[in-house]
Amino acid sequence: MVVELAKEFEIQGRICNLPLEMTEEEFWHTVIGFFEENGWSFGGGLEMEKISGGVSDTSPNMTVEEFEKTFLGFVERNGWSFEGSIKIYGQKDTEENP
Repeated sequence: MVVELAKEFEIQGRICNLPLEMTEEEFWHTVIGFFEENGWSFGGGLEMEKISGGVSDTSPNMTVEEFEKTFLGFVERNGWSFEGSIKIYGQKDTEENP
């Protein structure tokens, strides 16, 4: 029997261009709501304009490109932008690992 393990994606960065009137609570509920709507879990730090953590319970077949496209689509639909990195949790940057 083959058991496929779900991947965890690591997000580190800033979410920019938030509306001035947006509260930290509204931001938190919007971002966490997005993860929950997709059936994912988020663990880490989330505060105004900053995100640092892991997203788990994704499909074992999901690629980092697919996850990034989904996350960045959410960010853009809200009129925000993202500056940072998204990778498979535990994966070293290619610059560190030639």
